[in-house]
Amino acid sequence: MDLISMKLFVSIARTQNITRTAQEFYMTQPVVSRRMQELENLLGFKLFSRRNHGVILTEEGEELAPVFEKAITLIDQEISRIKTRLQDRTRTVSIAAITPATNIFLPSIIGEFSSRHPDIRVDVQRLVPSKIMEELLSGTYDIYISCGPDLPISGEWNSCPVRSDPVGLIVRDSEPVSSPEEAISLLKRSRVYLIPMEDSPATTRDSLDILSLLGMEQIQKTELRPIESILFNIASGMGVAILPDHIAPLDAFGLKFVSLGLDRSMCMSMVWRKDAPPEVQAFAQLLKARI
Repeated sequence: MDLISMKLFVSIARTQNITRTAQEFYMTQPVVSRRMQELENLLGFKLFSRRNHGVILTEEGEELAPVFEKAITLIDQEISRIKTRLQDRTRTVSIAAITPATNIFLPSIIGEFSSRHPDIRVDVQRLVPSKIMEELLSGTYDIYISCGPDLPISGEWNSCPVRSDPVGLIVRDSEPVSSPEEAISLLKRSRVYLIPMEDSPATTRDSLDILSLLGMEQIQKTELRPIESILFNIASGMGVAILPDHIAPLDAFGLKFVSLGLDRSMCMSMVWRKDAPPEVQAFAQLLKARI
């Protein structure tokens, strides 16, 4: 005996019309009739008899209808209770993070956190810093990881530095460049790829400031997104970029980082609400401890 057949019978008892019940359950009339025949066969007695414009319950059907109705109510209540419990058990920590975080350290942190808290799901969305700023202001995510200068925060947020990477030149691994002097020489005769200012203001300002410091404001510059497109073009010998080390897994693109001999670095920070639920606080504390 299945729950759908029980509900169909209760509906027929209420409407005294198989066609109306079929419409209510988005079924055809023959399907409902067949299921009622199967229910009667299972029970061993008739539940209703046909009449000109519908059906009429038998005495046994009259007795059984309120019993089925109570049973269905109890079953539905229990199913709802179980679903609510499972939803409460499946808690989620949502993270918005820039590319370096998603590529370099978040995978291992998430793995360790998941082994400690298997009942908590971690969802990560890779976004550009400007989009992270928008999402932070709307409170869409639990944790935000971005360039420190690109994270406007107030007293309701916790904040801590995650890591600091030197800013230098990203070039092809095959380039015969290893010293700052060689890097600057290559930079002078290369196209420089920039992340669009609207995507990552702090990173792009750093790149432009370094070009200004080196007296290369007039050098050929091209804005490009996403970061993978910049790295692909560099790997194809079409230019270079001034970016933080560990901006991405450079080895995978056949690239390397070369210092420009400047004391410049990019600080990555993490913010989360002070009143965040325990699972968010636990993830933030683990990340702080591991980075």
